[in-house]
Formats: sequence, C-alpha cells, structure tokens
Amino acid sequence: RISKICKEELQDFWLQLSDQSFDARLQIFFDMADSNEDGRITRDEVQELIMLSASANKLSSLKERAHEYANLIMEELDPENLGYIELWQLEALLLQRDVYMEYSRPLSTPGWRQNLST
Repeated sequence: RISKICKEELQDFWLQLSDQSFDARLQIFFDMADSNEDGRITRDEVQELIMLSASANKLSSLKERAHEYANLIMEELDPENLGYIELWQLEALLLQRDVYMEYSRPLSTPGWRQNLST
C-alpha cells in the first residue's frame, strides 16, 4: 500500500535532504533505518539496513553475515540490552569516531606500506 505525501511534506523532506549539517544527515539516516517510525532502531532494523546496503552494493558476504554484524552493532550501541538504540546513541558513537579520527594516524602512508612489505 502506498501512502500519499502532501506538498508541505515533500518540501520539508527536500529541505532536510539539502541541509548538509551533521545533525540533518544523521536524522535522515536514522529516519530511514527506523522503518516502523517509533523513534528507535531495533536489531532487526539494523540487520535490514545491512542487508539492503549489501544488496545495493553487491556484497554477498556482507549479506550472509548481516545477523552477526547487527548483533555487534547492538552490543556496542545498546549496552543495557533494551533491544533498541535511539538517535542520541548513534550520534554519540559517530562523534566519538570523529574525535578518534582526528588523533589517529592513517595506516596507508608510504612509510607504513614500505615497512609492511619488508
């Protein structure tokens, strides 16, 4: 069954898509993952997202292990075992990653490659 969208909803969606801020992009991603629109992402929704991404990118090995990867993601983002993650948890993880990347040295520098090949 296809639901209809009104002009105002389409305009709001377009404004969200064109907003390049971190918060707007994160909200769009979260809304796409939250298939039942309850404000939470469950392990099943994480697994579905992994499988859709794997199918779109023709990554059969990722698709086969989607259940395992979904469990790992939930283990990290849902340490209390509530069965869901909320937007703030995903945001905290991504912001933590950005801090790590600022202080991390890339492993793909020529010096590292030379050391690995000897």
